[in-house]
Amino acid sequence: MKSQLKKTDWLDLGLKTLATSGAVALKAAPLAERLSVTRGSFYWHFEDIDQYHSELLEYWRERMTTDVIAANDSDDPVDKLSALLNRAFSDTSGIERAIRAWAIQDEKVAQVVGIVDQERIEHIRKLLLLNGVVGSEAHSRAILLYWTYVGRQVTFTNRGEKVNRTVPALIERMIVGP
Repeated sequence: MKSQLKKTDWLDLGLKTLATSGAVALKAAPLAERLSVTRGSFYWHFEDIDQYHSELLEYWRERMTTDVIAANDSDDPVDKLSALLNRAFSDTSGIERAIRAWAIQDEKVAQVVGIVDQERIEHIRKLLLLNGVVGSEAHSRAILLYWTYVGRQVTFTNRGEKVNRTVPALIERMIVGP
């Protein structure tokens, strides 16, 4: 490990730790040990564990929502929706499930998850409108699509198993179809 860690090194480790060991493992000493540094390095970047948790949630939000939306730069609305579905349904990191498990135990986390859920649903709604789904139907279908994604994330037990490539296409046809 580099002698000069960046804040993102701690945050990346936090997401991995969350996915593999849960929120109870998000403590300065064990994280520092995994990075082969002292706790002082942790406190160089974060005032306390609460600040770390807050920044970790924001980092998750940026990486798993803001960055995903921004990376999807196709001009074709059908391609945009297909790319989003393929990316979402191929994620086997376990981070989404871990965040949601944490949210059950922590109201601050639940509030952030609620905001992220609304941002994602709104993005999907806009994509559905661009794909010809009209009015309130776009909102209802966006919710249904998002629930499908969340359900897949929280019930998927074999993290290494890939989703059959036809599944996102089938979901897309079901959601965008008449």
